[in-house]
Formats: sequence, C-alpha cells, structure tokens
Amino acid sequence: METTGQACVPYVFRLLARTHPAEQKLSGGALEQSLAILQGSEFSGILTLETRTGLLARILFERGRLLHALRGDLEGAPALEQLRAEPGFNAIALHPLEGPALALALAAVSGEVRSLGHSTLVNVA
Repeated sequence: METTGQACVPYVFRLLARTHPAEQKLSGGALEQSLAILQGSEFSGILTLETRTGLLARILFERGRLLHALRGDLEGAPALEQLRAEPGFNAIALHPLEGPALALALAAVSGEVRSLGHSTLVNVA
C-alpha cells in the first residue's frame, strides 16, 4: 500500500460509499479486530470509520487485501498509522463493492484500469 498522489481517490471513495449503502454498521470497535475479520472473510469494498472527533476515514479492500487508506488529508501508510493510533471509533460501516464499482476504486488508487478476472491493463492518464 503506497501513496498514489491521485487527487481523485478521496472523491471516488466518497462517491462509492454513498452509492453503495453500508450493508453492515457496527457501533464502534477496534481497528485491528475489524481488519482481521475483513481480511479473513476476503472482503472487497470500502470500510468507513468515523473517528471520535467525527472525521470519516476509509480503507479499500480487495479480496481481503488492504489496498489503500484515507484519513483526512493523509493517504496510504501514514493514514493507516494514524488510524491505528485512534483509541476507538464511533461507527464502522462496510460498503461491499464488486464488478465496475470495485474496478473504479482500484483504478483510482492504482491509476490503471484492470479488467477483473483478466490480466489486461489499460493505463489511465
């Protein structure tokens, strides 16, 4: 997981979280427990976390792999470090993604579109 420098990542994550309503909402909890559950269940989608100060953070998963994190102005590993330092969260929501929605999230992070299930790459300017 690296910082991409792609200005559209926060916008794309916010858009996908709004258009794919949370299927599950938890009232608070610890980040490490949530990460372990999502990795073990091979979750694909966005995990939205509300910090105790009301800041929304988002983490992208593909088949259980943590791919990217956002927290305020931070992206990538620095965002994940800040999230791990949080004492807890007010709310945790899961936004499962598949097909074109997942491809859009992956393209925003990597800067390239990958046809899911295929190895063909298309570069995005």
